[in-house]
Amino acid sequence: LKMKTILIPVLLLLCSGLTVSTNVKVLSTPRSGDKGLDPCVLQCYGSTGYGTTNWRGDKIWAGVEISYKDCGFKNGTMPHITTQLSGDGFIAFTVGGSATYTSYTDERFSVCVQWHSGSNPVSHTESVLEYTKLYNWRIDWVATGYTC
Repeated sequence: LKMKTILIPVLLLLCSGLTVSTNVKVLSTPRSGDKGLDPCVLQCYGSTGYGTTNWRGDKIWAGVEISYKDCGFKNGTMPHITTQLSGDGFIAFTVGGSATYTSYTDERFSVCVQWHSGSNPVSHTESVLEYTKLYNWRIDWVATGYTC
């Protein structure tokens, strides 16, 4: 009797239609021949983290390498990646935060940020790398690719 009492609500929950689904339709891709089957499309989201991004760089630029290995895209394919520089300030004075660079492998990509026109908006003593830490800059990203 106890087993039936537990089993019936679980079965009702499973059969009630409370499922999570995503609908992604691919209309075109940046590279010809990349189009796969719509049921195989996967979107993967990530962030380098507020105040925890491992930036490298110097006075005029800062960069970060980002892995999407855990997304589960089909081996040998590179997803379409969209990025955004986020943080607590001075982002409007930069370029590059929404530009991705060709990945070194099928598992990672890089983003490089620099001051607009190569100059610091506040003073010429702070570097871009210092601002990444002072203002908790991070890269938020979305990768869309295929699993089959």
